[in-house]
Amino acid sequence: MGCLTSSTWRVSGHRHDPTGRCSIVSKRRLVITAVLAGASQSEVARRYDVSQGWVSRLMARYRTEGQAAFEPRSRRPHTYPAAIPEPVVQQILACAGTSTNKATTAAPTPSPGT
Repeated sequence: MGCLTSSTWRVSGHRHDPTGRCSIVSKRRLVITAVLAGASQSEVARRYDVSQGWVSRLMARYRTEGQAAFEPRSRRPHTYPAAIPEPVVQQILACAGTSTNKATTAAPTPSPGT
């Protein structure tokens, strides 16, 4: 079964899906090809059941990157502002490497009055 209409569209997440379903890469290719063939972005969005904004971003990416627009991108953030600063991480690692680990192996000392 081909990937020609939104009713036959299935997303497998793999480029070479053994079940014969279409992949994300081929959906991107279909959308870009349809827009380049003259269909409006809104029409293509309706046909392939995607948002017009996604089609617009995909076309902008195709204009700037060419064939690379067909490949999925990582959704991992470029930065993580809440991350522990690198000097602190290094300090923790240094302490962990030189520690004799007495605190975790010693028996707790009883508090006065017990």
